[in-house]
Order: sequence, then C-alpha cells, then structure tokens
Amino acid sequence: MHEMGVLCDFHGTLVDANHAWIKAFETYDIPDMNQVITDVYHKVNRKIICNKYGINYEEIKNKYIYFLEVRYEIVNLVKLLSGNTGIIIVSNSSRERLLRDIDFVKPNLDLNVLEILSKENGNKNDPDYINQVLDRYNYRSAYLVGNDIREDFNPSLRITNIFVPYKNTILMNKTL
Repeated sequence: MHEMGVLCDFHGTLVDANHAWIKAFETYDIPDMNQVITDVYHKVNRKIICNKYGINYEEIKNKYIYFLEVRYEIVNLVKLLSGNTGIIIVSNSSRERLLRDIDFVKPNLDLNVLEILSKENGNKNDPDYINQVLDRYNYRSAYLVGNDIREDFNPSLRITNIFVPYKNTILMNKTL
C-alpha cells in the first residue's frame, strides 16, 4: 500500500477559472461589470449571467477558454506533494467541461495525471466516494488540494485538506 496520494481540484486550483470568466465577460459592453464580477465569484450560473445581459453562452464559453491561466505555484506545490508520481484530478464540474479545459491547458500543465474524475463519477466531498478512489490506488491516505473550503473539503479521516486561495496557501488540519 502506498503511503500518500494527491487528489487535486481543477477549476480555481490548477487554473484560474474565475479570472478567465471575468476576462471573457469584459469583452462585452456590460453596464454593470462589478455585478458580473460579484456573480462570477458567487458561483452564479454563467448561463444566467449571459441571459441577464443578452450574451450568447456558447460564444462566451469559447472566449473563456482562451483566458484560462495555469496557476504554476499550485502545479509546483502538487508536484512537490506527489513526488512527481502522479495526481488524480477530482472535480464537481461536468466531464465535458473538465476535459475541454484540461485539454486546452495541457501543454502548460506539466503534471502526471493518473485519472480525471468529474461529477459524473461522484462527488469529491463525499467521503465514501473518495475512500473508494483511494482504495483503487492502494493509498492509505491522500492530500486533497483545492481553493475553496466550501467546495473542496472532504471529511474522510484519510484526507488531509489543503486550501490554496489566490493570495496565499493555508494548510487545514483534518479536525476542521
């Protein structure tokens, strides 16, 4: 059994998705851009934002992807934690979106990705699901690296949650 695995969120963690959405919305003449920024950070559905301002969702989705930027400081952290042995990307995004976004940044990602798990596979916040993933890889425990305590926390006793917000890195213990 391996000692420690690394599970990593993608949007907001390995890439700055919110910034990409904001940049895409800024290509339009939106009268209240501050409200759009607030909506993006409060996870308002992007289709709802588009409907509010008469923007074609498919069009802005194509713009968004070109603004995706890799968070290299997090990639380096994940490499350090994994010892370059590989990571598992876990996301509550749709598989379609996740694969599209990963494919776009893949040349700049420079990570050994063992598996990509989306919401269709299970919920990364569910301890039973995550324990099954750990068992599949014979991991005794794992780090779960994410950027948002509300979305990237798993209460499994086998998980050490690490949160990497945009300005600094905070290690959270298991007894949160």
